[in-house]
Amino acid sequence: MAGEAEDEDEFLTQYQNKTANNKNATKSQPAVKDPLEKINRTTFFIYDNLDKYALSHIAHLYLFATPKPARQKISSLRGTLGEPVSLVNAIVSRHEDGIASSLNRFLLNLTFGLFFKKDLATELGIKEFDVTFADVLRSFGVPNGPYFISPIGGMPGNLIDAGSMMQSMFVSVYDFNGLNTINRYRVFGTIITARADVDDIITNARRSSLDLYSAQRGFFFAMSAKRAMQKAIEAKQREALHVSDISAYHNHLFFNPRADYFY
Repeated sequence: MAGEAEDEDEFLTQYQNKTANNKNATKSQPAVKDPLEKINRTTFFIYDNLDKYALSHIAHLYLFATPKPARQKISSLRGTLGEPVSLVNAIVSRHEDGIASSLNRFLLNLTFGLFFKKDLATELGIKEFDVTFADVLRSFGVPNGPYFISPIGGMPGNLIDAGSMMQSMFVSVYDFNGLNTINRYRVFGTIITARADVDDIITNARRSSLDLYSAQRGFFFAMSAKRAMQKAIEAKQREALHVSDISAYHNHLFFNPRADYFY
């Protein structure tokens, strides 16, 4: 989704800049828990070569043939179309803020947002809560599990994220009232546009990393730590402002920009 993806892209760029000048970066990193490393590396090798010799070329063709304003709109629409899945997950996990966010973002971006180049909801300060099936499982006490690269899509995450990926794939390709063919085209388009959005990042990672697998794993753990820190900061801010509801807290920051003094 647009807002969160931009934050991750910026954080990844900073992460790469810190490690690019250190050719021994992978050796100097602290040990991480990766009990499934052999399996993960095999999966990573398959998808990395698939990307290198096929997917990247299709993405480059898309970048060449599609003007930037059109790509921005497509990326925004891709995120908007994913909101209903996030809404269902938010309802099941009783994530009240996710429910409000997904519903508001979906309705706004598919109405007035169609006339804007970028994500209108994000521009208006409506925070994005990408509630996945993994979040649903966590809400019922299911543990994360070890670091794991999903055999479906090759995405890095925890073992619980692989289940989330399978759920997303099932929702995308299952034949709902004969819409199977449409869904397949949508999934293919999502893969290509998502790959194109991070083309510069992947290219830089290939150039600067001696071990791309370790670099990707390190980034995943760094992002996980960053999200945990952000949640802790938001909790402290709500406590300092005497605001228990996170929606009211974000509204407070929206109308009082100077209140984000913790960042």
